[in-house]
Amino acid sequence: MKLVPLLFAAGAALPLAAHAEIHYYFVDSIATQAHKPELRAEAQELEKIYADLEKQSGVEAKLLYSTNPDVNAFATEAGKEHEKVVVVQEGLLTLVDSDRDEVAAVLGHELAHHKADHIRQGRKKAEGAHALGTILGAVVGAKLGKGGGAIAGAAIGNAGGGLLALKFNRDQEMEADRMSVGWMIAAGYNPDGMLRLQKRLGELEGHSKAAIFSTHPTSAKCYEAAQK
Repeated sequence: MKLVPLLFAAGAALPLAAHAEIHYYFVDSIATQAHKPELRAEAQELEKIYADLEKQSGVEAKLLYSTNPDVNAFATEAGKEHEKVVVVQEGLLTLVDSDRDEVAAVLGHELAHHKADHIRQGRKKAEGAHALGTILGAVVGAKLGKGGGAIAGAAIGNAGGGLLALKFNRDQEMEADRMSVGWMIAAGYNPDGMLRLQKRLGELEGHSKAAIFSTHPTSAKCYEAAQK
């Protein structure tokens, strides 16, 4: 089964302008409320991969899909209760296409940031960032939308400009990769997916749509560490 292309069709079905707002969707809502059965099936597959990694990590975090075309994924917290959130962006899912192991590597990496308490450390650095609590609280507190489109009922809006992607240091990023690989193996995924992911990302360095390099180390370093 192809893993993610139909999820992008969901974003494409929205009335996006030239300077489109970024929208976020609860993946579990897409899996149950999308009008098209094939779209629900693909969201369910993404959910399954996430559940496998979430179980191994021991972390409970809400999975969101973003229509942002930039190649990125990130872990953050939301609202006054600091609810855990993992966001995967359209651009990154497009890049990895149907490679389940690469998707597992991404999701495990972001869950590891929660497990290793990197979020709290990063949040302290970002306390003065633009509307941190307001933006994140808006996403978690938003009611499901009732508009049209391929995934009516699953939208939670653009949340005032988007979730805040915290930046972690190189040691934290390497630690997240190591933890992800361990969980991938334990969950039955091929750890070579991490190497394939880093190779893909390495080919994108310097690309304007590769926002992942603003919050993650260069892929060459990550690839070498993953090999070890």
